[in-house]
Amino acid sequence: MKKALAVIVAIAFCVVLTATAQAQDSKAQAKLLEYMGKITKIEKPDLIAMQTKEGPMEFFLKHEGGKDCVPLDKLAVGDNVIVSCKEKKDRMEARCVKKVRSGTTLSGGTLQGGTIR
Repeated sequence: MKKALAVIVAIAFCVVLTATAQAQDSKAQAKLLEYMGKITKIEKPDLIAMQTKEGPMEFFLKHEGGKDCVPLDKLAVGDNVIVSCKEKKDRMEARCVKKVRSGTTLSGGTLQGGTIR
């Protein structure tokens, strides 16, 4: 009887630890990132490619409708933009794309809790 109780307590403890680890992992993935660069390719309905300081990156658009966000049909190859995104398992999901006016330089630092790269 004592062994069975000990096994049940051990299993319950492992389940709680696993659930806690998964919850923390999903919170870490939900962190909003921001990248600045120049659009190199647009593929409708939902993909933009851009050149950043780290190199080429692709983002799948999922607009959340922020007031400064630019829809895909208003973007063009060569536009300088800031992309707010979340990292998913196999891709970067853009939540908002904002145009950067010419002459604006943003390098390093942080913007809304994410890193500008």
